[in-house]
Amino acid sequence: MPARILAATDRPQPGTVEAIFHGLSDASKHLIGAARPHLLVIPIHDDVDAPRGGLWGRIMFAWLTISKLFGSARLRGRDCRGIHRSAFSFQAAPFNEKHGYSRFAVLDDMPPGHARIHHQKPLISQNKRVTP
Repeated sequence: MPARILAATDRPQPGTVEAIFHGLSDASKHLIGAARPHLLVIPIHDDVDAPRGGLWGRIMFAWLTISKLFGSARLRGRDCRGIHRSAFSFQAAPFNEKHGYSRFAVLDDMPPGHARIHHQKPLISQNKRVTP
């Protein structure tokens, strides 16, 4: 069989992303169960009902990972054990820490000259909910 050439793309063929996701899920579900990601979007609307901000993330393995957050959003009643946030050092890292998130990982020089900082915040403490 001839060697395959790997080529990066930002426009994968239909089914490629699903094949990668299902391959990873199938390979690890005997250890952690099936991955069942759920998209979560909480929009913030203005007085004329136009979207002006909000939250965009996903829930997987009973954890909410926030991908994008603009404006103030309160998350309640989503049956999550905790929240994972990732921000660049020039963005929301001080805000996250001021609001009770703990830093657990830093990827230095990503993007160059800065860092990508990962934070976590448990939402359940001794079987009680904690307000995010």
